[in-house]
Amino acid sequence: MPANQHKAEIVRTEKLTGDIYRFTMKAPDISACSRPGQFVMVRTTDGLDPLLRRPFSIHQVAEGGLVQILFKVVGKGTQALANLQVGQQIDVLGPLGRGFVHNTSCQYYLAGGGIGIAPLLFLAKQLLKKIEPSAIKVLLGARTKDEIATLADDFESMGLGVQTATEDGSLGKRAW
Repeated sequence: MPANQHKAEIVRTEKLTGDIYRFTMKAPDISACSRPGQFVMVRTTDGLDPLLRRPFSIHQVAEGGLVQILFKVVGKGTQALANLQVGQQIDVLGPLGRGFVHNTSCQYYLAGGGIGIAPLLFLAKQLLKKIEPSAIKVLLGARTKDEIATLADDFESMGLGVQTATEDGSLGKRAW
């Protein structure tokens, strides 16, 4: 699959917690050929600082050519991205990577922690096109309830059973 590079318009921004964001971009060429487990590389500024693109798992794709990424602010590049507003455009390259390989004749355990949860929502949606929700178990972990509650709700809204664990015990089991 060839990677596509173009300017994508930000059509929605969500601040899930103090430092975790979910952006939806209009990127029809990327959306059309994305598979769960792939990623995009995003140029976070037009200048040279930071110089390199940042990789983000494809969190979801939707009709209308929409692509969603989930990210945590951890440095200058992701802070610059978090400061962008609806209507602005960003340079995106993707989809990249091979994606997940899945077989419809088995039970799935989708396990992720923190930002590692990002590609699992897209995978769950694709699996649900072929298998029953009862064949998918979702296991999510994070530091606190604030970092995981919205994401757990996203999986539950698809009819999936979700088990959570947080380091502080604020949601689900306490992780050690």
